[in-house]
Amino acid sequence: MRKKVNYISSQNSTRIHWKSVIDRVEEELKWFEEQGIKPTLRTLFYRLVSLRVLPNTKVRYKQLSDAIVKARKDERLEWDCIVDEGRVVLEDFPEEYRIPEEHVQLYIDLLKNAYMTYKVPRWCKQPHYVEVWIEKAALAATISSFLDGRDVRIAVNKGYSGWTFLYENCMRLREKRDEGKKIHVLYFGDFDPSGDNMDDQLHNAFRQFDLEEIVDFQRVAVTKEHIEQFNLPPMPGDKETEEKIDNDTRTEKFVEKYGERYAVELDALLALRPDQFKSMVEGSVDQFFDQEIYEEVMAENLPEMVVRKKVRFIERKRVKRKEL
Repeated sequence: MRKKVNYISSQNSTRIHWKSVIDRVEEELKWFEEQGIKPTLRTLFYRLVSLRVLPNTKVRYKQLSDAIVKARKDERLEWDCIVDEGRVVLEDFPEEYRIPEEHVQLYIDLLKNAYMTYKVPRWCKQPHYVEVWIEKAALAATISSFLDGRDVRIAVNKGYSGWTFLYENCMRLREKRDEGKKIHVLYFGDFDPSGDNMDDQLHNAFRQFDLEEIVDFQRVAVTKEHIEQFNLPPMPGDKETEEKIDNDTRTEKFVEKYGERYAVELDALLALRPDQFKSMVEGSVDQFFDQEIYEEVMAENLPEMVVRKKVRFIERKRVKRKEL
């Protein structure tokens, strides 16, 4: 049973017991690990907000970030305890050295065992084609882990997408359309005036590239129903955030559409209901996959004998060359 700690006396308290907060962070990191999730800082923050460990303000979010950095420097927390998917290192070159004989032997061995690595594309001959599009780059790795083995493309738009990005994605969808596929784009994003408007931007892109009547676009999460069902916390409720939403030209239209103002991030759903979130991700894709078609395709493509026959043919030719 968790020890009850007085972190804050109220949501407006100015005093935070940061040592106790880091103690709780350690507990929650273990909880996330049990769920198979490595959280971002924001996901962890929403978890603490929901547990009333911290008030939901930008100031406390920044202080949590500083406290976690200090705890890592002090070796209380592991350096990789949270994930930062917003920054990447680009590298596309080999570093492992092999002598020529090792290199050639490597590919000979690969050829001999080719039947073991042969794989029919999972969606081969499936009538449906599915992609997952997400607003948050920081959650890309988590959603990818949920979809491991399902072979679904994940497109990360990181807020409002540029038209070059939209064009490239729509051209790929058009190729699938030309193959006769039924196309489904499953979207995961924040539920706020800007997030809702991003849906409209994507619909505009589909219209621009003659895909509007072809693409089945579904906002899987976050939705108004999720907010009410799971009591999801809003974005940090400080004055700066409130003013930003108030001044957003999209807010008025959003309120007319949904009846009130919402500002909830996708991270909040992952933080509070990881099991449900994972089920949403998996179920949204699995609904379009036909297991019987997949098994039929696999039965038609047994590579072991074909590959072994080819390898024996190559080996016989090598022996004949040596004899000559």
